[in-house]
Amino acid sequence: MSYKGIVATSGKSMLMAITLASIMSLPRAMFAATATVNGITWTYTVSNGEASLGGGTSSSPAILTSTTRAITIPSKLGGYPVTRIGRYAFSDCRGLTIVTIPDTVRYIGDNAFRNCSALRGVTIVRA
Repeated sequence: MSYKGIVATSGKSMLMAITLASIMSLPRAMFAATATVNGITWTYTVSNGEASLGGGTSSSPAILTSTTRAITIPSKLGGYPVTRIGRYAFSDCRGLTIVTIPDTVRYIGDNAFRNCSALRGVTIVRA
């Protein structure tokens, strides 16, 4: 039955539509993950569909602190754009020499490169 463009529906289908709309409007869950790209295993968290490198403490770095080379941060991890370099993400990675950062990154946290004594350059590249 229809009244001025409004369609009457059964209670069951209306409830399903409301439930689906409610689920789709919920904030996306935050979770931790790892991915290996170009021989480097990255630790990251995902929140609201975006990846943040590291776990936010010096005990949860983005990569192994024993990494000794130039690295390029991927623009995506697990299909999520990397938008943040978290606090302490590369802290104590004393062997890092050069870090290339994609232009998807909008935030670099405090002490992200603390004690990276071999670091001689950081480059931000456009995609």
